Amino acid sequence: MPVILPFVGISTGTRHTLAELGLAREEVEFLMEDGFEIFIQSEYEAPEMMSQAIQETLALSGTPAADIDAVVLGTESFWEESASSLHARGSTASDRLRDRFADALRRGGLEHAYPYANWLSACANFGSSLALARSLITAAQHRKVLLVLADRVTPNDCRIQQEGTFVCSDIAAACIVCDSAHGYRVNHTITHSALSLPAPRDADDDRAPLRAMTCAMRSFDAKVRAATGRRLRDYRCLVADNLHRMFLRMMCKSLDLDVKQLLMPTKAAIGHAFSADCLLSLRYLHQEGKLRDGDAIGLLNIGVSQFCLVDLTVMSGPQSAPS
Repeated sequence: MPVILPFVGISTGTRHTLAELGLAREEVEFLMEDGFEIFIQSEYEAPEMMSQAIQETLALSGTPAADIDAVVLGTESFWEESASSLHARGSTASDRLRDRFADALRRGGLEHAYPYANWLSACANFGSSLALARSLITAAQHRKVLLVLADRVTPNDCRIQQEGTFVCSDIAAACIVCDSAHGYRVNHTITHSALSLPAPRDADDDRAPLRAMTCAMRSFDAKVRAATGRRLRDYRCLVADNLHRMFLRMMCKSLDLDVKQLLMPTKAAIGHAFSADCLLSLRYLHQEGKLRDGDAIGLLNIGVSQFCLVDLTVMSGPQSAPS
């Protein structure tokens, strides 16, 4: 069964305090009371961030680039345009962006790795990208798949999103998915779409979003139980995306789940890294020695009306990656 190897490479940037966002004091206090402390701003664009995360992953795992036969990229940063690419002749914006990501793969020695891209799940791109990578391995389409998530905030755009639900950071993270006796065995990737969820501002009835969320989450929880034999509340180690607990509390109420059960160990250190929060938290828990052989882990990846639960088992006590 496919596993995530315990070597997660990253690309970050400069750390800034929330005070540097220029927010009102009460807005900063609202975020800090929930555990947000900083945001990260990268000087690099998404293709370069992706390249850095890939190189670190290959180095940490000791995997030759030639051994990777597929790359699954999850990103929402389609706005990325370098000054030189804007003046390229005879190419559309999508052509230019594709060429930049392809060039990053070539520079990393991955010119023979088949590229896949994923974006429609937004902040749940990790779960859907992992589901794709797992399926490619299971179907024997590929042997080793490199999964990479790379996103950054549009310059001059606000890093506070969804009425204070999270603070965005510029981060790329990558990992290798393959058959192995060591790592995090990917038992299930359970996905659930709830595109009919109304935004609060679009609802005629103030209670409509809560009712819709309750219905969606109970359906999702039923899927999780059917696949894993557990409800979400039954996981001893349930890692969630770095979101404000005010938002998560409404979701948890639908599941009879105490919001305090949700682990977000990287919230203070990185803020919200688009779709990479769960992968970065897994990296942190591993490096801190908090995972043991046989541990069952749930990764709760949440997007715009998309939900994914990744059910993992720690196998053979993977050793820490070199620092």
